[in-house]
Amino acid sequence: MAAKKKPVGRPLTTMTKENIEAVLRAVRMGLHPDRAAEAAGISAGTMRKHKLRNAEFATALKEAAAEAEKSYLGRIIQHSETQWTAAAWILERRWAERWRKKDSDDIRRKLRSEPVKDQKDMHALLMDMVSAAAAGKITPKQLKDMAQSLGIASDISERADLEERIKKLEGNG
Repeated sequence: MAAKKKPVGRPLTTMTKENIEAVLRAVRMGLHPDRAAEAAGISAGTMRKHKLRNAEFATALKEAAAEAEKSYLGRIIQHSETQWTAAAWILERRWAERWRKKDSDDIRRKLRSEPVKDQKDMHALLMDMVSAAAAGKITPKQLKDMAQSLGIASDISERADLEERIKKLEGNG
């Protein structure tokens, strides 16, 4: 009697009701859909194909991801009542243009890409630069160099020089 031949190729995986529920459960907990499929023993490609063919599954997947997001955001908001950094984290990510931390590269990009049109623009850029220096994101020398490139170096240079001297004195004191 001849032995049965093994099938050639990868084994087929199907999206059964149990597999679908396992994927949705994992996505509700915060797992990425591809990882959720793999955890349920399904290839990510099979899950994505099923999502394309089945609008109901695609909708359920979106809803599960939204539930996870809502859950995590709720935890962060609850934590923000006792820890201000949680609130800052939300602001930095939700309204990044206004609240994210700016570094010297951001300011340089802004200097190169956006011409300063009026006094209001100049003030906003100056505030960004001073904030970055105060937060330690740029050195007083970088602040001075950027200010010189804008033609507003006199006040800032004096401040930067003063801050540099203070740092030196604190280091020697």
